[in-house]
Formats: sequence, C-alpha cells, structure tokens
Amino acid sequence: MSKIVVRREPELVQREAKRLYRGDDEKVATAGFNDLNVRGVIVSSRYQKARELETMIQMVERLGADHVGYVERIWCDSQVGCSYNVVLRHKNLPDPLVRNIFETVRQACFDIDGGYSWLSVYEPGGLFGGDMRLNDSGNWLETPTSES
Repeated sequence: MSKIVVRREPELVQREAKRLYRGDDEKVATAGFNDLNVRGVIVSSRYQKARELETMIQMVERLGADHVGYVERIWCDSQVGCSYNVVLRHKNLPDPLVRNIFETVRQACFDIDGGYSWLSVYEPGGLFGGDMRLNDSGNWLETPTSES
C-alpha cells in the first residue's frame, strides 16, 4: 500500500517560483517534506518533487522482504528527471543480490513511469554512495512526461 505524499498547494509553489526563480517552478518543492523513511529505506530528491517521491515509494514497495534491508536510500536527481541512485546499506554484497535489487528497481521504473534516464546502484558512503556497482542509462518504453 503506497504512502500518500503530502503536496504543497499549487499557489504556494507558484508564489515561491515567482519570488525566487522568475516564475520557473523546476526548483520549487511540490512535496511537503524533504525525505521519507519507507520500510527502512530513505527516499529523497534534489528538489523534493512529490511525483518523484511517490515513484520511489513504489520502488521500495516492490523490493522483497529479503532485499529491502540491503538498501539504505534511493535518491532522485530532479535536474535530470527520472534519474535514480540506489545506495546499498553494506559493502561487498554478492553480485547476484545486487543484480536482483537493480533489476527489481529497474522493472519498477518501467512499470511506474515507462523507464528512466539513469539508474545506478552504489556501495555505501554518503548521499550518492561509494563505488558504483551497476548502472544503466536512457531506457524508455515511451517518451517520458514532465511533472507539474
């Protein structure tokens, strides 16, 4: 069951965009919080976009009970759009386990949004993780849609 992401009022988003970014709302948060703990996984995005957070919540919900504990966080780079970094909780996990986590998140991207711009799995170490274990770029079933 997906958690509901609290959205900021559109009027507040537009007012902040006008005040700070000459009316461009790309960098203005549409969610009412910065990050969220879902089944022990922190989901967050560069600009706190509600749609990105909702997508990542669904990704976490797709992870099986035997895999979710290995994921520390999923972060979306709002500047790129549909670009996700999955950071593992432990170093040196077996390749088949990391591949399974990657494929589960990858399939969730296809099912939820029709694809992704970039998908990476990192070892632990900071917001973006340490060493990259797996990555893929630019896979879409259809042309991506923009968020409002």
